Amino acid sequence: MNTEYVNPFPLIDDILAEHEEEKLEAILLDFHKEATSEGYAMANFLDGRVSLLWGTHTHIQTADAEIWPHGMGFISDVGFSGARRSLIGVEWETSKHRFIE
Repeated sequence: MNTEYVNPFPLIDDILAEHEEEKLEAILLDFHKEATSEGYAMANFLDGRVSLLWGTHTHIQTADAEIWPHGMGFISDVGFSGARRSLIGVEWETSKHRFIE
């Protein structure tokens, strides 16, 4: 990917620090990452600091949902949410040229 990005680990530290004085009932984090290993790295980093961490991006749900030792709920990827029978949310008629032509 040719996208510039900010390292999410120190970024989430900064965000959590900004809100540490608030009486939050839950902290939910959608982590859009490239690989499940990145999700597990973030889970190890955040267990006990957030309530729920789920990954998105791979479009296939993983079978690894669990409660971590310090109480955080985690699944490395919730899978695709979008139009049924689509190609990652795009209608077949619009996308078929990418596969056939």
